[in-house]
Amino acid sequence: MSENENTHEGHRKRMWKKYLEHGIRVFEEHELLEMLLFIMLPRVNTNETAHKLLDQFGSLHGVFTASLNTLKDFKGLGPNSAMVLKFIGDIANYISCQIPAGIKLNSNAKIIDFCIEHYRNIPNECISFYLLDKNLTLIYKQDFEIKSQNESFFYYGEIIKQSVLFNAHALILSHNHINGNSYTSNLDTTVTRNLYSLLNYLNIKFIDHIVVHNEQGCSMRESGELSDIWY
Repeated sequence: MSENENTHEGHRKRMWKKYLEHGIRVFEEHELLEMLLFIMLPRVNTNETAHKLLDQFGSLHGVFTASLNTLKDFKGLGPNSAMVLKFIGDIANYISCQIPAGIKLNSNAKIIDFCIEHYRNIPNECISFYLLDKNLTLIYKQDFEIKSQNESFFYYGEIIKQSVLFNAHALILSHNHINGNSYTSNLDTTVTRNLYSLLNYLNIKFIDHIVVHNEQGCSMRESGELSDIWY
């Protein structure tokens, strides 16, 4: 084994030791990706590769939601590593959408508490939707990372698709503000009104849009905004 390989191996052992002693939350995003790449690229400087991936895709979420062809085209991964990254991303999304049994979102207080808890460990700005059955029991949830303000408009199709697929009776929308406050913006109001029009056509009840910042949640329904659209 060369001196360079010895150096890489020592670094990897220290990283895994750190994980075992302190858990996952002590790591930066590039370190988490680097550790994952250890397994797929044993003879490569995965720190450098991790930084380049994050530079191109913006975040871990961006890496794991990139298309397979885009990952295959990334210099330094190769087709097998690209396939594994895509597979891990799909597994993570599958797990995140699984719902514990019996969660009822049948009051404003429960909805706001649920949304605050949902974003507690999400460091990036996301828009999320929650599908409910006729008993207002949660049956599906999904998050989308927001990289620009106008990006919200691109999620209508996925929201409608999943609403139809799960035969949803009602829907709650939420998003978090990383900076600023929990008050709604003009864009939030526009997104809400547009989504209502789509859901109303499908006879799906729109219950609320919650904006979360830190430990506070603002209900558009309770604030009186767009009072004509709420279920």
